[in-house]
Amino acid sequence: MCGTYRSTLYDITLTSEHDRAFLIYCPRSEIDESFLGGSANRVEVVRLNDSSVITAEPKSSGYQVLSLVGSDGHGRARFLHNGAAAYRIA
Repeated sequence: MCGTYRSTLYDITLTSEHDRAFLIYCPRSEIDESFLGGSANRVEVVRLNDSSVITAEPKSSGYQVLSLVGSDGHGRARFLHNGAAAYRIA
């Protein structure tokens, strides 16, 4: 499941540490960083099913579900999808 995905504003890394999983949102440019109000943001997620994760804590808009979609030919998800697709870059 782990990897780095690129959206318009962020590089999003899904990583695991000590049996916990995190999404790390890194703005792609200084302009994106100033527009979004800061640098990297780390959010804990838990497995929802075989191809989805959900944020461990709700935000003001509730929990966020992200789906891992498609295959890159190596058994890894090609896209991380949360209403818009972010494509795998690593």
